[in-house]
Amino acid sequence: MAPDIDRLLRALRVPDFEYRDPVVARSPPARVAAPRPGVLIVAIASLLRGVGRTMLAANLASAVGRRGVPAVAIDLDPRDGVRLHFRAASAAAARALDAPVQSTERCVGYVPFGRDPAGVIETLAGRSAVVFLDTPAEPSPQLEQALAEADEVLVPVRPDPSVADAFRATEALLARWRRPAWRRTRARYLVNQLDARRDADREALATLRALAGSRLLWPAVQQDEAVRAALARGRCVHHEAPGSQVVADLAAIALQLAPARARALKDDS
Repeated sequence: MAPDIDRLLRALRVPDFEYRDPVVARSPPARVAAPRPGVLIVAIASLLRGVGRTMLAANLASAVGRRGVPAVAIDLDPRDGVRLHFRAASAAAARALDAPVQSTERCVGYVPFGRDPAGVIETLAGRSAVVFLDTPAEPSPQLEQALAEADEVLVPVRPDPSVADAFRATEALLARWRRPAWRRTRARYLVNQLDARRDADREALATLRALAGSRLLWPAVQQDEAVRAALARGRCVHHEAPGSQVVADLAAIALQLAPARARALKDDS
């Protein structure tokens, strides 16, 4: 039974816990090494469609990479939408390439759906990289694994009257699939597509702030037609509107998600 238990503990990556077989000779077992040295994994997760998970995965990776930190967006959603932000001709063509990570610009890459994410992350070990996971909207093995393994979980929500229900449903899901005591933080929330001119948007933002407290990231990401225009051209939004408010919002969120890399992520002087 000992090998089975050892494999289970390695799979779960339980910190500071070792299995000791009372039958075999007692020798100090090797401590499990910290996984993925230098790699920060951020899962972008929501049970709702249309909240911008894929846009955020692609554009946050781009925001991080523009500051000189290697960043990769990995698509775990069968719809394979991340590639659409990086001028990929087709999912089949992207998967046919030998390199697991498709580079799109300096320090930025993406991985289409169907690749082995664990193998990709292993290739980034020790490189101080940031990995963004675009997850499916429905409960699935991909979503479960992403929530269990990620160092950070970012939950995007839209500013509408259902924001309180979305918050409670997400918290219930995380309670089942994530082990907060084993990670640095609990899930954090982000309001996406905010139009501060609308009363309903401001009310939803206030509701989420009351529920999430300090776990609500600021600023909210503004609604901007540049996002849709950039997607139509197969590009990240900073290529379409580099001076826009939405690009500044995304850069600020990227900085908060990777505080240990603040020096690399700070604004260019």
